Parts: sequence; structure tokens; C-alpha cells
Amino acid sequence: MMIWIEIVTAAIIAVAVFVTALFRLKAEHMGGDATAVRIGAALQGLLFGSAIAFVMLPLRMQLMANGAPPPRSFSAWFIALGIIWFVRSGVMARIPLIGHPFRAYRLASLRQSVSVAEARITRLEALDRPKDGAATP
Repeated sequence: MMIWIEIVTAAIIAVAVFVTALFRLKAEHMGGDATAVRIGAALQGLLFGSAIAFVMLPLRMQLMANGAPPPRSFSAWFIALGIIWFVRSGVMARIPLIGHPFRAYRLASLRQSVSVAEARITRLEALDRPKDGAATP
């Protein structure tokens, strides 16, 4: 029974990352390789979902059922954190077969973050400009 909960949790997280990338990343962020960006989003979501569903979720269930996890389960947190660090640090982008989609998704995500930051800077600078007819100190 527990394996179905874990599989569904991993799938929900993977789909959520994919759908978020689908609606958040525009064509100018993708740089012409939309398929690789979407595959990279799905792979990254699957890895994060797997870390959460197969490591963190069972530990939480043990904690809720027994009150305290067994002493050996402490090492499982290092595995989950290692997977998350592995993905976020860019190590996955160097793996030969799946590296290209990871790089494409990461690059598109960074381009989107930069464009959002530039829009926010423009909005903030517009607030600091003096209006017509206002006295400047």
C-alpha cells in the first residue's frame, strides 16, 4: 500500500514541475530547444519527486506512526539531501545521455529569472523617477 502513495507522490511532483515549466517558460527563454527544456523539467521533477516520495515521505510516516524514527533512518536524510544537491549543483548536466535536457531546462529557468528581475528593476526605477512638475531637491 505504501509504494502506491510514494509513486503517486513522485508523479504529482514531476507533473507539477513539468506543468510549471510549460506555463512559466516562454519561447524567448527556451532558446529554440523547447523539447529538451520540457524533458529536462520532467526529469528534474521526477528526481525531486523521487527524493521526496521515496526518502522523506517514509521517514515522515515512521515519525507519525512510532513517534521517533529508528536510528538508522538518519542516513536516509543525507541521501535525500545528496540527491537534491546533486540536481541543483549542476552535476546532472554533465551526465552524457541526460545532460543536455537538464542544461536546457536550467538555462531556460535562469533566463526567465533574469527577465523577471529586469522587469521588477524597471518597475522600481519608475517609482524613483520624479513626476512631471515635481520639485527635485
